Amino acid sequence: MRAAFTLLPCLPVATPIVTEAAEVSDPAIRQAQELSRADQAGRAVEILEDIVASNQGNATTHYWLSRAYGEVARSASMSKAMSLARKADAEFVRAVTWAFSRQGWRLSAQTVARPH
Repeated sequence: MRAAFTLLPCLPVATPIVTEAAEVSDPAIRQAQELSRADQAGRAVEILEDIVASNQGNATTHYWLSRAYGEVARSASMSKAMSLARKADAEFVRAVTWAFSRQGWRLSAQTVARPH
């Protein structure tokens, strides 16, 4: 259970850094945000996965992909929800790590480590 909370000390600082870029100019990300808010998170996941595949270094995209995975997990079967939860967690860690590195900060490997 301890590992699930490893990023909690980072959240008060990380969330504004990640979400400050929420005012995105990329129309594809905006479309995914709107789909996610309109209960069409499955379609948002498809769009965001394509964006992430072509642009790995974008905290906002990873953040919104994490949220979309979480939304899809809410209505999925238990096994699918667990898989999506792992994906959501990994994308959130990528978003926070990227946002911190953009600010010139470093997260220790222990902070973002996950048990297998």
